[in-house]
Amino acid sequence: MTIPLKPAPKSAAKVLDVLVEGLTESGQSRKVDNTDGAFMPVHVECVGPTAHGLLYSVAHYFESMGDLVPDPEMELLRDETGEWLPVSTTMAIGHKRALLLGEGGRARVDEREYRSQLRFLSTWMRNIKSQQGL
Repeated sequence: MTIPLKPAPKSAAKVLDVLVEGLTESGQSRKVDNTDGAFMPVHVECVGPTAHGLLYSVAHYFESMGDLVPDPEMELLRDETGEWLPVSTTMAIGHKRALLLGEGGRARVDEREYRSQLRFLSTWMRNIKSQQGL
């Protein structure tokens, strides 16, 4: 079921397409680290299917007192048309949900938060592309 929202910009979508290539089953993941430690690796996981498409997690992690802390981590929906939609963002200081995916194909959106996450996603994917040489 298509959600009528503005998708991620094409430039961000191209980076996401590269990051998730081959990850189509729940639990499949990869770590992208092309910088020999100069920048944080990017961790990508296929969380699994929803009524709207596949849900993915993209994250950087740092260690604090022996625990891995996502900063940031974004959940992103790749809908049936291949478009990318931000669902939520987690930073070390909190979590914000832009899109609530419900049962039976229903969805609710916080439009202001959604626009904010689209802007963040655009910048973050541009940085990842540059840092990881994608």
